[in-house]
Amino acid sequence: MSAQRVTAGEPGIVRIDSHHAVAQTVERLEALLKERGIQIFAHFDFTADAARTDLTMRPEQLLIFGSPKAGTPLMQAQPTVGLDLPLKASYLGRRRRSRNECCGATRSACDTERQYRRCDPAARARRTGVA
Repeated sequence: MSAQRVTAGEPGIVRIDSHHAVAQTVERLEALLKERGIQIFAHFDFTADAARTDLTMRPEQLLIFGSPKAGTPLMQAQPTVGLDLPLKASYLGRRRRSRNECCGATRSACDTERQYRRCDPAARARRTGVA
């Protein structure tokens, strides 16, 4: 995904800058997920939704994806993990510093794996000394 910079501004969220526009960045991730057999559950284009109600916003899209094969055991061990799954990635067009317009680059944001480790029964057992 030709990422330029990775930052962690808010706890549990990683941001990745891309040189590509939002639509192209999302298309690239979709292709990668499909190639790896990961299911895409939903694709939201917030900008298009806003336009349908005569509102404008900079480009923003959201992908919801996951693997039932990987997620089901987590949910069997800890049913509340269903609040965090499936995984999500948000894509927002970046603004130029001098103007309130998009510059063709994208900032992606997603949860970190640390959030999901708390649901891993083996990791939890090691942390609590039960293992």
